Amino acid sequence: MNAHKLETTLAEDGTLTLQGLPFQAGESVEVIILSLSPEIESKSTPPSSFWQSLQQFRLEVNLDESEIESDVFAEVRDKSPGREVVL
Repeated sequence: MNAHKLETTLAEDGTLTLQGLPFQAGESVEVIILSLSPEIESKSTPPSSFWQSLQQFRLEVNLDESEIESDVFAEVRDKSPGREVVL
């Protein structure tokens, strides 16, 4: 797979014109369109690990202000010891 990144602006009529792409005429390509909102542009590189993602989530979302009740996960975990292990 050959990836190519291009930033452009949507025309007033809602069309995009892509020129100078490194692909041959008739070649099948996949197009994914992402919005470059000011919020996204100002962020640094995305977190590279689960822990960094979790920390970023905790910075952006205030769970204390959410309407999640504290006991929502109280009975979720199975507390049984599991199968018997014979060594």
